[in-house]
Amino acid sequence: MWNTSQRAVVLALVIGISVYFAIRLLFQHSYVSDPPTTDGPRARELADHFDPNLTTQAELAAIPYIGEKLAGAIVDYRCRYLIQHPGTQAFSQPKDLLHVRGVGPAKVETLCEYLDFPAAPR
Repeated sequence: MWNTSQRAVVLALVIGISVYFAIRLLFQHSYVSDPPTTDGPRARELADHFDPNLTTQAELAAIPYIGEKLAGAIVDYRCRYLIQHPGTQAFSQPKDLLHVRGVGPAKVETLCEYLDFPAAPR
């Protein structure tokens, strides 16, 4: 069995560890809500839907299933359309994307999840 000095050392270690954790609890307290929130503090800064009339090529390229080449084609079409039809928008509904080379009905269906189209002016 343990002698008195060994018991004193073990007791001192247990008390020391207990004091250490008590101090950490008091001075480094952090609160975690129960249940945790679904949105982080910067979640509103992230864009999940884009207006194809205003989005840059880099932003379009970041959308799944588009890539650099198709993003460039969308921006080129939009620029050409605005030159030919000043004061209008190139994309007012999803089917307008069909005018872009490389975009078919299946691609339009896939991209609708990521794009917002402006409401028609009244």
